Amino acid sequence: MKLPKEMKRHCPFCNSHQLHTLKQVKPKGRSKSSFNQADRYRQEKLNKGYGGSPYVIIANGKKYGAKSSKKIMIKYTCGICKKAHQSKNPQRSKKFELI
Repeated sequence: MKLPKEMKRHCPFCNSHQLHTLKQVKPKGRSKSSFNQADRYRQEKLNKGYGGSPYVIIANGKKYGAKSSKKIMIKYTCGICKKAHQSKNPQRSKKFELI
């Protein structure tokens, strides 16, 4: 999906149509801790021995029915009041580019 870097949209703060700059919002991720309870439980099951893997091996390392695209959140910054708001319903897309 290709979108322009600037587009005219409604600003909820100015309550008028103004030129907005677009920016993709990156999701905030937590750093993974190796000492959490789920990881300890999983490692304990793997280390027990005898028998096969306690977890189902999935073809090509992907779950069946997994989505092949991500939802893209876009942040719009008003050119007049400089306040920002995000898209209410993000669109799915494999690639995203601001042109």
